[in-house]
Amino acid sequence: MANPFKFGAPVGGDHFTGRRGEIAEIVGRVKDHLNVVVISPRRFGKTSLLDAVCEKLSGSRGTIARVNAMAASDDIGLFASRLVSAVYAGRGPWHRAKESIASFAGGFRLQPAISIGANGPTFTFAAEAVRRDPVSVLGDAYAQLATAPTPMLFVDEFQELTRLPGNLPGVFKGLADEHPTVSLVVAGSKQHMMRELALDARGPLYGMMTAVQLGPIPAIEMGDFVQRRFNVGGKPIARELADRIVALAGPVPNDIQHLAYDVYAAVDSGREVTGADVDEGMQAASEHESSVFADTYANLTSNQRRVLVALAAEAGVSPQSRAFLALTGYANPSGVKRALAALEDAGIVAAWDGAWTVVNPFLRRWLTGQA
Repeated sequence: MANPFKFGAPVGGDHFTGRRGEIAEIVGRVKDHLNVVVISPRRFGKTSLLDAVCEKLSGSRGTIARVNAMAASDDIGLFASRLVSAVYAGRGPWHRAKESIASFAGGFRLQPAISIGANGPTFTFAAEAVRRDPVSVLGDAYAQLATAPTPMLFVDEFQELTRLPGNLPGVFKGLADEHPTVSLVVAGSKQHMMRELALDARGPLYGMMTAVQLGPIPAIEMGDFVQRRFNVGGKPIARELADRIVALAGPVPNDIQHLAYDVYAAVDSGREVTGADVDEGMQAASEHESSVFADTYANLTSNQRRVLVALAAEAGVSPQSRAFLALTGYANPSGVKRALAALEDAGIVAAWDGAWTVVNPFLRRWLTGQA
């Protein structure tokens, strides 16, 4: 039987668990024509959550356009092309039957090039033309979407728009005000940037969004999920070992599925999981990414390396404490603070529940061998 766990990409169906409250909250707000900002740490299942929300909303005869700003690759023309193509696709077969592709494209002041592929038409705009007047394209796309029944626009990794010219977050603010029937949902995994954009009084989206912030899925839910998936896969696991997998890999859902995947792979079909299997899976998960970890480690300064290794060895210890300073060789906390700031910006460490930790549990395991 195929491994019942998946990681490294958005998941759905039986591979998705939890988030019932968040899904209901977002669906309810969108149906009430409210704009929503979803703020999440990396790999907490934000995109999988949006998938589940869109699936729920797809049964409401609404019109859903969805685009990921990360895919724009710093190219405003590519973002405009993806947004317009998403608006066309979201309008559904009922509208496409009434309106030709050429007629849809004719609704834009800046005319796109049109190509037809296996997944339907793609509308392409030159980056320079969009850069000169982003509102002409984005505004026309928004206006086209606004004419559809119950229109909804989802923009994932919204903070990436700040890398593009034209003050696009401000453009979206203006368009949302102009077209209040369109429910705008923006999401991002760079938390400080998303808070600055939507929750800070100086941010362009301030006052127009209701916030949904993702935290860890409760450990009891993840334990239920892990045990259930092992049993479905024909390799039963005791609840205490399922909980141990969650504790070792948590709180990031992707990491829990990663460890569970490698533990499952270590067990012969039909055999019950043992504690040794969990240890073997943890070692395998760390070894599989060792070359990536080695590259990451090599690109750090010597000071950052010392702080990172000490943090992996002394989880929960305050980096400002004398014991931590002694481990790193720093004479005062200021050097540790600078190293932590750089490591946090790189997404390698984070402060969860007031305690600093190495985000990736398998990197944490690998680092214990570097002390």
